[in-house]
Amino acid sequence: MEEEIQEELVQQFCAWIRTQQRNGCTYEYQSSLITICTACARAEIRFYEKNIIEFRILSLKSEENIFYLHFQLKEIHHAHELFHEMMTALLAYNEERMVKVLLCCTSALTTSYFAEQLNRAAKVLALNYIFEAVSYDRVYEKGLYYDMILVAPQIGFQEKKIHNAMKEIPILTIPAAIFGKYDTGAMIALIQKTLRQKRPQPTKAEAVAKVFENSAKILCICVFNSSKKVRTIYRYYRNGKIVTEGEIKKKNVQVSDVMDIIDTMVAVHPEIEAIGLTMPGIEVSGRLHLPEQGIKDEDIALEIYHKYNRICILSNDCNQVAYGICSLDEHYKNLIFNFQPYGYSVGGAGIVANGELVRGKGNGAGELKTLINALSLSRPAGELAKTADGTYEILAKTIACEISLLSPEAVYVHSAMAPDIEHLKELVSSLAGERAMPDMFYINDMREYMMVGTMLKSIEWYDKYTKDEWDETYYWHK
Repeated sequence: MEEEIQEELVQQFCAWIRTQQRNGCTYEYQSSLITICTACARAEIRFYEKNIIEFRILSLKSEENIFYLHFQLKEIHHAHELFHEMMTALLAYNEERMVKVLLCCTSALTTSYFAEQLNRAAKVLALNYIFEAVSYDRVYEKGLYYDMILVAPQIGFQEKKIHNAMKEIPILTIPAAIFGKYDTGAMIALIQKTLRQKRPQPTKAEAVAKVFENSAKILCICVFNSSKKVRTIYRYYRNGKIVTEGEIKKKNVQVSDVMDIIDTMVAVHPEIEAIGLTMPGIEVSGRLHLPEQGIKDEDIALEIYHKYNRICILSNDCNQVAYGICSLDEHYKNLIFNFQPYGYSVGGAGIVANGELVRGKGNGAGELKTLINALSLSRPAGELAKTADGTYEILAKTIACEISLLSPEAVYVHSAMAPDIEHLKELVSSLAGERAMPDMFYINDMREYMMVGTMLKSIEWYDKYTKDEWDETYYWHK
């Protein structure tokens, strides 16, 4: 009877999708696949056993996965909401597929004129290009929203710094011969040649742990900010080995997205015994406080425990990265990990002392808002966070304060806007003094460290659970 109801729910959802057709889209219906295409992207809706539905949007040009989520269909209105979210992303991507090129120079005067000339040339050539210009001090604030950045030759020495902050975007210094003559034809030809070349891929963490010595069956979910998107990665470990893994990219984070992942994974792998969940924000006894995303002291871990009858270990993202680093690098037992998200004035820190995470009162250790507000900065933090130099200033002064208070053996940093660790060392040393300086390292990819920390913490609490050293009061008195 229940299976018949579930099948009826899927049929009802499919029928409803047929009523949602939009202008500018083409539709194709198959038994287990619905395809929706625009001029630039393809959305796929796939139906699997146990009412599992997968939404995916792919670029027609590059086959890049630009939107992905899956869920188990239990409630029709929630499915409608997710479908509308997917369609919004699909249509927005269609509108954005005009190739957007950003020019920058010291004050944007000469590049503004060149941008006007390039826009006229693109119109004559019937190219779907748009050119805009900004001053150099705004390129870090605006650059991520463009397909390519052109640097005026007079500030060509800044190309490397811009590239370090935006590694996935092609950065090119305009040849002086082209810029001096405002040669639009040569410039457009060079842009087309550069865009045809393969873009650099993000570097993976050097230390990657994919096998853990344990007999647990644990689902790990990690949520973190990454440039313009919130990324959610998940892995199911069975007896220490990865069974399956995936990633979801969205513009914001919602607790319902986490629940959709758990719904799907538990339906496919009912043997899962524990869930490790790592998210940004303040975590206290299984409750999460992340007001900028509309999450205010939500009792997430207890809700998951009651809904799925599996223990849930909720942790902070920076804490778990720090814990993962400490677990993989035996050289340091006193360290700090600093995460400065792109364009954010306030980052976060994970602190390890004597091999143990420092949580502090109310698990507030590493929440840097009060410190940032108290720092003597050259400009307001919100303004500094929009430039590379400003981000270096925020990080350097933050780390100098941390060194003064905690004297760590090592400091690890992840900041897309400030990746030059040698430059950061110089700034910190000028504030803290050479004698007090810890070893400093830049982490290109913090995902693996976060996953390692999440898995190890989950194993620790799962062991307590199996030994009857854990009960529901964990969520009240941790």
